[in-house]
Amino acid sequence: MKSYRQKRGFTLIELLVVVLIIGILAAVALPQYQKTVELSRVMQAIHHAASIQQATGLYVLTHGYPTTDGSIDIKNNLDVTPANFELFSFYPTCDSTSCTIQIVRWTNKNKTNWKYQLWATYSNQKWSKSCQSRPDYFPDTVDLCRKLKNMGWK
Repeated sequence: MKSYRQKRGFTLIELLVVVLIIGILAAVALPQYQKTVELSRVMQAIHHAASIQQATGLYVLTHGYPTTDGSIDIKNNLDVTPANFELFSFYPTCDSTSCTIQIVRWTNKNKTNWKYQLWATYSNQKWSKSCQSRPDYFPDTVDLCRKLKNMGWK
């Protein structure tokens, strides 16, 4: 009578090779995933800023630009409240000739260090937009501003 010995699993080498391949794929995919997630957060912030832009334009049409010296914070006068933007701050202000919306992306919830800033300025009945990054501390923000530049931001 012959006895057959069945192979009942994977060898340790085979398992290590699979884990190594998965690790390499994760190391390649993770930075791109993080950039994509950050870009989607920026797109949400820009979408929110668009509603602030509309509200700012309506505010200027209704009340006009402030005639006093200096700028005023119009955030309290706008019916726009950000939701789920704990790492972003929105600062809409107006002076006698223009209105500006500053969007700041913070590195943490304490808002002690900014990562990049987006600016939208309303003057002469049109919006101009710009992106300011901190490549010395956050090199990935340069690529983000470059992508925004392709979408109409300076």
